Amino acid sequence: MKKIFAIVAVALAARAAAYAQVTPAANAGPARFGWSLNYAQTAEFGAGLGDSQTANANGSVHYSSGFERAPFSVAYSGGYTWTLAGPDYSPGYFQHVLASQTLRWRKFQISISDNVSFLPQAPITGFAGVAGTGQPVEPNPAPGSDQNILTLKTRSIDNFLDGSFRDRLSLATSINASGGWGILRYPDGNGIGLNSESGTVGLSQRLNARMTIIGNFAYSQFSYPGYDLSLHSYTAFGGFNRTWNRKLSTNFSGGPQWAGGSNSAQIPSSINFAINADASYSLRHLSMNGIYTRGVSGGEGYLFGAHTDVVSGSLSRGFGRHPLSIGVMGSYRRVASLNGGGAIDSEDIGAQASRRIGTHLNIFAAYTVINQGINGALPSNVLGTALQAVTFGFGFAPRESRIVR
Repeated sequence: MKKIFAIVAVALAARAAAYAQVTPAANAGPARFGWSLNYAQTAEFGAGLGDSQTANANGSVHYSSGFERAPFSVAYSGGYTWTLAGPDYSPGYFQHVLASQTLRWRKFQISISDNVSFLPQAPITGFAGVAGTGQPVEPNPAPGSDQNILTLKTRSIDNFLDGSFRDRLSLATSINASGGWGILRYPDGNGIGLNSESGTVGLSQRLNARMTIIGNFAYSQFSYPGYDLSLHSYTAFGGFNRTWNRKLSTNFSGGPQWAGGSNSAQIPSSINFAINADASYSLRHLSMNGIYTRGVSGGEGYLFGAHTDVVSGSLSRGFGRHPLSIGVMGSYRRVASLNGGGAIDSEDIGAQASRRIGTHLNIFAAYTVINQGINGALPSNVLGTALQAVTFGFGFAPRESRIVR
């Protein structure tokens, strides 16, 4: 049944994309297209495995249609990391693609998106999820990852497909609904596979041009292939969306969350408070954002259910007179077992500076440090100490193209 749902969803996305191509030109802005190729070498040290040197070749491409009523966008990043000297930390291929399609008509809007990644380790930073690629430093992935426990030499496949619907009942009141289906798999068998299903329904009420209050009810279910076990949760959210000015906007929602499992000995029932919050601030050459999420998760691939807290933030700064940009991103994660079997705390910080040389070439340098502490028994592929990486590289990245129809 789930495979049928996935096939139907992809078919709907294809149909929507076709519709986008015949939308009247009067409803279309310029399409945008960009791509890049990068090569970098990285020195890694820490993690108790000895020092290592790696090389990385990767590419990225992104496209947005510019159609007002049927916008379509897709972004892809992929490459390969190999070891030059020392032990192997996380060699291998990595791929990440995110595609979305939206249809807007009068009072309602329908959206569908698919987020797929194949990584040699848990995602850390940048759209690719791999440090030292030369791509912009930013939270990864969007939407949030199922893997908040950091690993080494751990191949994973993560796919989340979701759709949403919004209908405007009046000028100020809207109803919304969404649903999602996801899988997390470890081809080498060094993690716990995960299936997830989720659904949300709610109302929003606009108070004025800058303030909207929201109320949602959310349901989620997690199951573990090969185990006769499942976890489910119910959450009542209340909150607001606020645009303070043209530079600053904030979103917040929170409420009680009840969770329970099919086996109370392994997944005991619990009541907690769930939170989704974010803030963004932007100027012409400066942008900042912060995100905080709290709630029950599927266990991040190593636990049968967990309470997860994630705080992340990023800053990017460009210099207009000089083709120089600097980006910094950091996060803190705490993943605590639902049955009191331990907790994992981790932090990571990534910084990158890049400078354009001429029209197409750029050079970059990056520094990444990740640290994880474990209170409990977990497999040896789960990082249990600090790991640092210093990267230098160069890339070929033509300026973004604008296609006017």
